[in-house]
Amino acid sequence: MKNSLKLAYTLFVTSSLLFTACNDEMDAGPGESETYIKLYGSQNNEVPNDMLLNADGSIIILATQEIVLDETSFKIKVLALDQLGNLIWENSYPQNESTESVLSYKGGSIIANANGNGYLIIGESINADNQNSVLILEIDQTGTQVNSTEFMIDNGNTPIAGVGLALNSQGEIKATGLISSPNNNLWVGTFSSNLELLPECSFRYASAVSDPQLLKSTFTNSNDEVVFGLTGFQTTSSRQNGKLVKVPSCQPIPLSSPFIVNESNSISYATSFITKTSSGFAMVGTRNPDDGGDIFISLVNSDGVPFTNEPIVFNELPGGLVLVGDEEGFSIEQTNDGGYLIGGSSESNSDGGSDIILIKTNPQGVVQWHQFYGDQNDEEANILMQSPDGGYLILGNTEFGGINTLILIKTDRDGNVI
Repeated sequence: MKNSLKLAYTLFVTSSLLFTACNDEMDAGPGESETYIKLYGSQNNEVPNDMLLNADGSIIILATQEIVLDETSFKIKVLALDQLGNLIWENSYPQNESTESVLSYKGGSIIANANGNGYLIIGESINADNQNSVLILEIDQTGTQVNSTEFMIDNGNTPIAGVGLALNSQGEIKATGLISSPNNNLWVGTFSSNLELLPECSFRYASAVSDPQLLKSTFTNSNDEVVFGLTGFQTTSSRQNGKLVKVPSCQPIPLSSPFIVNESNSISYATSFITKTSSGFAMVGTRNPDDGGDIFISLVNSDGVPFTNEPIVFNELPGGLVLVGDEEGFSIEQTNDGGYLIGGSSESNSDGGSDIILIKTNPQGVVQWHQFYGDQNDEEANILMQSPDGGYLILGNTEFGGINTLILIKTDRDGNVI
């Protein structure tokens, strides 16, 4: 059974809006929706990057906004919401519209700062000369920018984009980045709390795969090692595979870790997201993404060694439902009971286009329940979180009026929309 998104939801106009809701949605206003299905949009395409849940239950969303005028540019957008999903404030960056040297900002990840009085954002800055650099912004709890820094390599001739952030035990900022270079294409940088680069603890690394992509979440452990995930094409088989990467503090060589699938395997496993768990880490992605993809997860220990010989693949769900369409896995979160919540997109139960799919498993990865959410448009789940009441928050994307729009869904502990 699918949860329809057609009838009851709230559309928040977070900047000038050039489209209107259809008749079923015309009367919806902030806080008036019968169900917790919220859209946050403008006249521009918006893509969700990350989400934070504050201690008071309020929500911070990081997104990238595509602006198409004479030429395409991008802005980082941050929204602050109350527990009910109502908009408290929103800001876009760069805030100075007259800054001619900056063409675009793109979002990556957001974390709370060391003092707990604001947020750190990592992403990518593209200047008027089309030079890409790592961007780190610090904003306060009202969204006002209080500090920023940029880092480029090879005098800006080699593009680099910031992907993930984490704080170490000294309150220093560890940043991960992806370099558009065939060699030494990973970067881990260290910044002080006031965003000064510490070059003695910042290095480039080889990824051991071609066309690498960094997974968004970045972590530090008790040894102050930086831990993150990546996916790419193995040089030995030209198949996609994923792995955990651990970088010792201020060391130029990462620790060795295995791929999640044996390198001789002939099937592609493209990972897209990683989360920390009670026993290590969990990765989610898409098996055979170019040929009728299936969602999979891989559970690994703290050194990246898989607990099972093969990833857990979800191509059949309880009740005999065979997923015959294209499925993609985008997000995973460990739940309070030790199980896992998995989100992505599915074409197997769709009225046209793709729907959000949510899968809940026990700690061993056995499916306990699943839900679909969607209408005739394309929807996908990008970020998942468990809320204090035991339910779940789903941040994703939907097409609304021909424009990609942020969607936030709140469910109970069984995945039913509240």
